Amino acid sequence: MLRITTSAYEKMMAYTYSTEMEITAFLLSEDRGKDHVIYDLSLPKQTVTDTSAEPGSKNMEEWWESLSEKQKLDFHGMFHSHNMMPPFASGDDEKTITSLLITMDWVITIITNFKNELYVRVDVTQPVKMTQKDVPLILLPDPGVMKVIQEEVNEKVKEEKFVYVQPTHYQTPHYRRDSVGGNDDGSGLLKGGGDDRALSYTEVTKLYRDL
Repeated sequence: MLRITTSAYEKMMAYTYSTEMEITAFLLSEDRGKDHVIYDLSLPKQTVTDTSAEPGSKNMEEWWESLSEKQKLDFHGMFHSHNMMPPFASGDDEKTITSLLITMDWVITIITNFKNELYVRVDVTQPVKMTQKDVPLILLPDPGVMKVIQEEVNEKVKEEKFVYVQPTHYQTPHYRRDSVGGNDDGSGLLKGGGDDRALSYTEVTKLYRDL
C-alpha cells in the first residue's frame, strides 16, 4: 500500500500553492512493513513557467550531490504541480518517467493542482513492465504525532471485545466480553488465553441470531 506522511503531504501541497507556475520536487520513500511510505520531498533548483518546471542537468547534478546516501537510496519518484489544470501525465512527464526507469526498477509519480486533485501512478520494470494508474495514496500520521495520540488513547479509551470461549467437557459455548485500555491495567493484552478468539460485533450478533 502506498502511503504518505502528513508532513510530506503538507510539504507537497505547500509547494503546489507557493507559485502560480508549475513546480517539481522529488519523492523520498521507504518500506515500512507492508507499506511503502513517502516521508519527504526534496526540491532542486529549477526554472518554471505556467506549463513546465525544468531543473536542468547542472541543477540536477547539484541536487544529487546534496543528498545523503540514505536519501539517494530512498529516491523513488517525482512530484509536480499543474496549477489550475487537471492533473495528468503530459508528454514531458512520460519522457521523464521513461528516463528514470533506465536506472530505477520502479517510479512513483504524483501530480497535484490548486483543487487538491491528485494523479498518482506507479511504473515498474521488474518482473514485467507495467503502469498502475489511480493508485490510492493514504495519509499516515507522523511517528511523533502518532506516539502522543496513542498514549492519550491508551489512557482514555477502553476497548470491549467479545471473546468466544471454547467449551470444555462440562461447559457449553459462551461469549465473554473483556475490556482493554482506559481504567484497565494498561497491559494492552486481551484477558484470557488458550483458544479464546476475539470476535467482531458483527460476528457476535450473527451468532446470537443463529442460536
